[in-house]
Amino acid sequence: MNEKKSGGGQLIEDAERQTIFRMRPEDVVIIGVDTDHGPDEHPLYDERAFLPLKEETVLSIQALGVLQVAKVTVMEIATKADKSIRRRAVCIDGRRRTLHAREANKRLRKVGEPEVIIKVEAESSKKISEEMMSLGMIAMNEREEDLVLAKAAKAERMLARGIEKKKVAMAFGVTPHMIDEWCKIRSVGASVRKALERGSINPSAAAVLAD
Repeated sequence: MNEKKSGGGQLIEDAERQTIFRMRPEDVVIIGVDTDHGPDEHPLYDERAFLPLKEETVLSIQALGVLQVAKVTVMEIATKADKSIRRRAVCIDGRRRTLHAREANKRLRKVGEPEVIIKVEAESSKKISEEMMSLGMIAMNEREEDLVLAKAAKAERMLARGIEKKKVAMAFGVTPHMIDEWCKIRSVGASVRKALERGSINPSAAAVLAD
């Protein structure tokens, strides 16, 4: 969807054009939610897709729609609902927005209101490697408030796929030393995990306890 001047010229001169598609949120595939992949089975798996939905976000989308563009990559994949392998739009950035939009649509359908459509920017998976998919997903979706244990799990999976530690650190916006500490705290006991989640101790202290 490219906007143009009435005279046929580009709306913003010297800017690169991008093609934006309009899709039903139900048609955007979220790895792990819509597919049978587990945490270690696909580079686009993200634990945040399973967090509880926020009521205020659902209500906002019902009223205003989804204001931000989601990013997808096009790949051949099967889903839980349709086991046939075919080209589908798989979400890289915007999982939470997509899931909230799905819930908004359930409510809109019940009252006979028009459903929400989301805008997506798409890129073929043939143009990006598995490594770039993993790094790009982390860089686009990284949040300060994410639990360190969830970050550690993602970092460990990326390292297991052979991605260089320095690149993993750059994707998360931390140092390679911090990645080492995150990997250490994956082995801590339940009491230390709870302390980390409460914020009672920091990752460095947990890494010392792991040692």
